[in-house]
Amino acid sequence: MAEEIATEALGISPSDEKSWAGSGLDEGNLIAQSRQGDMTAFSLLVEKYQDRLFNATYRLCGNYQDACELTQETFLRALRGISGFRSEAKFYTWLFRIALNLTRSHHRRAGRRRS
Repeated sequence: MAEEIATEALGISPSDEKSWAGSGLDEGNLIAQSRQGDMTAFSLLVEKYQDRLFNATYRLCGNYQDACELTQETFLRALRGISGFRSEAKFYTWLFRIALNLTRSHHRRAGRRRS
């Protein structure tokens, strides 16, 4: 489910996707290609991390639908900001930090609505 949401949001159809394992590319090459606008390379990064990121986001927010939306937004923000990714940290660490910040913002907004 999370896979379908993330790839739909990015405009990538499942038929366009390649298998991560069969790509023959390492993460550094995929990041470099993504910075050049290669959506197939970015889709491979999404494919690799979407389940792990969704599970982490779900644990943080506790709501399936919110976790789907936050995971989708994380990948969209990562796509927009990939040129700013510094390889000092692992790519997943960067994604997780984006998701964490989005989840915190989501909780603040939800808290204000209840008040």
